[in-house]
Amino acid sequence: MKVGFNAQAYIVALLPEHKLDESARELNERLDEHGSEFIFNDKVVPHMSLYMLQIHSQHLDEIVIELSGIAKRYDVIDLSFLGWRIRNRYLAAMFARTREVTRLQREVVDRLNPLRAETHPDSFIGVKSATVIEQRNVEQYGWKSIGDAYDPHMTVARFIEEDSSVSCSDSYGKGFDGSFNRIALFEMGSSGTTSSQVANFALKPLREMPGTVE
Repeated sequence: MKVGFNAQAYIVALLPEHKLDESARELNERLDEHGSEFIFNDKVVPHMSLYMLQIHSQHLDEIVIELSGIAKRYDVIDLSFLGWRIRNRYLAAMFARTREVTRLQREVVDRLNPLRAETHPDSFIGVKSATVIEQRNVEQYGWKSIGDAYDPHMTVARFIEEDSSVSCSDSYGKGFDGSFNRIALFEMGSSGTTSSQVANFALKPLREMPGTVE
């Protein structure tokens, strides 16, 4: 997605481990019968956004280096599934906001915010209806969902039209507890999806508990 001031929109995201990735892809395919704006594939992938920002090409290499360093300092993130949310035709699996994911997001934002492009004026559209925290986040960081305003989630569909037959139902699955084991940088596609992947780094494996045997 192209934005103003000759910058490109990007997503820094956590990627789910294989089982959770497969569950999201299967549900996305099943929901296509209701008319979804995107289908997961090699470029449009299940993910949990940590930061959306605009980047000038001259800063891209530096941002990739920062993400590589962050990945080396953080363990795989385990998150508990809370339930489903439908908002603005997006269906998302919601997860607990743990201390670990909050710390990770904070470091990503603190390190990348100085490198991002100036916020496009369109980013402020609708901000007047946001909370005070969200307004401050947009002004300071260019994205509203940071800190106390961050709600960890993984979008699995965006419906083309409002559909009364689609609701937040347990029939979508309860087994969405899982781990996010990689941090990645993508160009942003339509509807806030991922597009071309720029970089992808493994987080540290979770440390074994004392006394664990093979």
